[in-house]
Amino acid sequence: MEDERLVKPMMNRNSEGCDMAQSGRVFHDNEMNPLPLGDLMIDYLHGSLVEWANVDFKLTIDISRDSDFAKIAEDIFGMANFGGGWLMFGYDEPRKGKIIPRGLDDTFSLDQASLQEKFRSYASDDVDIEVRQFQREVDDDGKKVQRLFLAMFVHPSKSLLVPKKQGFYIDASGRKKIVFEADDIITRRGTQTVKASEREKQEIRTRLEGETYRQSLLRGTADAVDEILYSNLLRVIRLPSSVYSARLKGNGFPFSSAGRRPFFLNGGHVYSFHNLAAPPFFNYLEDVSKVAFSEMLSTDDGVHLVTALLNIEMMSAMRTRRLLFDEDSRVFYFPLDEGGGDARVESWGLPGMGRPRKVVRKLTSPREGVYWRHYSVGLRFERVDNTFYLGISPGIIVSRNGKTPLHGPQVGPLLIKHLHRQHNKSHLQDVRFWASLLPRFPSDSSRVTIGPFIELGEDPVSTRLNVGISFDRPVKEMREGIPNLGKVAAFASPRAIHIAEPRLVFGGSREEEDPRLGMRYFGPFHAQGEEPLSQMRIGLVATGRTIPLAGRVLDLLESEQESVTTNRYLFPSFPGLKQDNSLACKIVRSATWNAEIPQVLVERIVNEAKDEEETKTFRADALNERIAKAVGLYVKAIERISMEDNRPQLILCVVPDELYEYCGISEKTRRAKRKRRTKMKQEQTAPDGQEQTTLLDHGYEDTSPKSYDLRDAVKGQIMRFGIPVQFLVEKKLRAVLNYTPKSEVQEPATFCWNLGTGMYYKADGKPWRLAKLDEGTCYVGIAFFRSRLEYRPGLNVSMAQVFTHSGDGLVLRGKEVYVDQRTREAHMSSNSAEELLREAISKYTDKVGAPPSRVVVHKTSSFEKEERQGFLAAIGDAKADFVAIRYERGIRFMRTGKYPVLRGTLITLSDRDFLLYTTGYIPRLRTYPGPRVPTPLRLTMDCDSSPEKVAAEVLKLTKINWNTTAFADKEPITIRFPKRVGKVLSELPDGAEINSHYRFYM
Repeated sequence: MEDERLVKPMMNRNSEGCDMAQSGRVFHDNEMNPLPLGDLMIDYLHGSLVEWANVDFKLTIDISRDSDFAKIAEDIFGMANFGGGWLMFGYDEPRKGKIIPRGLDDTFSLDQASLQEKFRSYASDDVDIEVRQFQREVDDDGKKVQRLFLAMFVHPSKSLLVPKKQGFYIDASGRKKIVFEADDIITRRGTQTVKASEREKQEIRTRLEGETYRQSLLRGTADAVDEILYSNLLRVIRLPSSVYSARLKGNGFPFSSAGRRPFFLNGGHVYSFHNLAAPPFFNYLEDVSKVAFSEMLSTDDGVHLVTALLNIEMMSAMRTRRLLFDEDSRVFYFPLDEGGGDARVESWGLPGMGRPRKVVRKLTSPREGVYWRHYSVGLRFERVDNTFYLGISPGIIVSRNGKTPLHGPQVGPLLIKHLHRQHNKSHLQDVRFWASLLPRFPSDSSRVTIGPFIELGEDPVSTRLNVGISFDRPVKEMREGIPNLGKVAAFASPRAIHIAEPRLVFGGSREEEDPRLGMRYFGPFHAQGEEPLSQMRIGLVATGRTIPLAGRVLDLLESEQESVTTNRYLFPSFPGLKQDNSLACKIVRSATWNAEIPQVLVERIVNEAKDEEETKTFRADALNERIAKAVGLYVKAIERISMEDNRPQLILCVVPDELYEYCGISEKTRRAKRKRRTKMKQEQTAPDGQEQTTLLDHGYEDTSPKSYDLRDAVKGQIMRFGIPVQFLVEKKLRAVLNYTPKSEVQEPATFCWNLGTGMYYKADGKPWRLAKLDEGTCYVGIAFFRSRLEYRPGLNVSMAQVFTHSGDGLVLRGKEVYVDQRTREAHMSSNSAEELLREAISKYTDKVGAPPSRVVVHKTSSFEKEERQGFLAAIGDAKADFVAIRYERGIRFMRTGKYPVLRGTLITLSDRDFLLYTTGYIPRLRTYPGPRVPTPLRLTMDCDSSPEKVAAEVLKLTKINWNTTAFADKEPITIRFPKRVGKVLSELPDGAEINSHYRFYM
């Protein structure tokens, strides 16, 4: 029986003071304002089974006269002074960190008033303690049985809480065990209850000085605690004074570039930090010259050259450390020792830093058999804000023989298996481990020296942040506070701030951070005076076998789906698409809106592919021809439906398994079926760096005017019918309908949230919009794509997508642009840039009714001088912000706890370059919903507005992807949507009419 206080009606309010009520219903224990002992928190704590500073698990509790209650009293003192927390009873801990739910004795009972009175006998002041008994299923010798548990929530103390007498108990041998003394100040540190240090006493006083305090696990916001963020960068503190260059006398030059005197050979010239006029080089070179290092930095080419020389010096130095270098992945790694064995153990480079590590280990996988896992590291110099740094990027490679790295698709699952375990704290340790192994002179020195000319700072560059996660901090930091930054990094640190999580607007103009919670409790957004979408007319295109399957999926969407996970903050339940709940929208079906694709036509396409496999007569165009035939099946079926007088608002297209197997639904799913390119061809066509350009499918050599992509081609060709489509895959639908915890698909509630919201938007509804996005600002995302139907080498097409402050998007197709073959980035001429942006501003003005006072342009390539001039000419007197947005692959910042940096962390690298973490720990979700260590976006700004304002807008624009209800995307809509749009536009011939609304592309 639940405590009456837990279910008493309570009116919660959001930050705007709006009552959280819908249709007369009051939500008193929900994900936005959870009760300390409500079902949400109980499920979260019982499901996590992880101890923190504010969560402790115990086997039992006894408040009788001769019990050991003093130990529990100590924990209550600690939790209360720390700021509140939970004690969970009925859990065994057979070894440190391994918590097993056992349950309490069936006869267990606890009276809350008696508990409060028992603790009051020890305490100097009152503190509120709540308890709740609950039942959960546990495993008992292979049987699932219900067991009783107890949860206790200790509220934050309102004053410094100290014992007024000694706490002790008598153990089984009759000896007196003292737990605490009178006047001890007790707190929580890590997972232990301890006497507070001076630093911790000050933290308690600081908390008490505030007007209110609520645990971050309850309020879902970051804690006001100072934290230190460590990077994977070592600053270069000494550089060579000069760079030598010389011309080769002939063809022969019998030296290794990474030998004792490293050099860089380029275009018949040799460059080095070493004197090229001295032995052993002088017999092979002529016209030796010497240029000051600082002078080399005056041009981009000079910077690239000296950076290459720094990396070659590093390669030469690391080869003295018993490491090998993998040319394909550009990493150093430990090989197995010559003596063989099952492992190689390596000590840290400096004493006292940690235990020796197994840097090579023999492992066995049921699928891959025997293989070796090797520690690896990428070491690369880069220049940021006129300063050089060495980036340390730890990783893993695998081999069959303990020496030669494996590459190719078969390696992916093995790497993911190991890298998936690499989280924030372990990644930081890996950075420190590799930093300790860098060359030093003398060998026991803390000074990192690379050859005779280069010296690095001994500690990673770091910075402070004034918010964090109070319960997820190392014991030393909790006891002593964060280190003095001057001791951590010998140089000025980058500045870090935290941008508050943007809010979204839902029905009734009420606000919430999480899309699913806002939809569930407030309903979809609709402007004042507008009626929300009340129904969705849904058509179906499928085979005879899959039409009933699609019907079952629609049934699923119409019913409530309870979340089957314990963290319902991350995976909330789905209320169902019905008119009598907050979503207030129903699905309408009709047989006249269904079009069946004959199975015989599907089999004809599939049999062609099977014949090729059997006879091994593969043709380069065969796959594309099959996809084109499949596209034709869907286009004809959709055209038939579009001719109905009362047309559907959206058509679901189901791809049967056999068609999915041989045609796929997108380029990604067909990669194994496509003709392989040679290594030389891959190198010639590979983009320059990852995610640095949106030249979609850049480099494919096949110029056949056939469709590469089933989904995109259908969307492009049916755009003229004016009905959006949603593609679904048969096998994935069956997996959702027959879901088990081992299924490799989303659980039904999450699946329904994502599909239902996407359908709602495509049916011309608006699930939510951003709160507080500047009116009068025109946001433009620019991308480039290659037309697959009219392909010409080196030629691409520009496109822009315009976004208003309400999130409305408009698509524009631009002019042809040429690709720079050196950088592989596409750029527009001044005239093309002006024309495209002028048209974008015109579209914005038509939509909003007034020209913008500010224009923000986002793209993934740099803004060249000509482009910038054209953009400024189009913008005129309005304010202009140009932001290049790329994935930052090299630089990382890490917290010292288990969880990574907070989403919204902005780190200043220079006056133009910034790192923005759009993924990371999300207090609202009580977790980090991602794998491994999050990758930040690198923002290069040329802006009239402040960097903080521009970065805050990028963060906001990650929250309006209506194709998913995830908390946020990694990329802003201005980058993500143009990529998606470009894929569809690439399937259309030049001059074809396009629809400007994004729902036709997503």
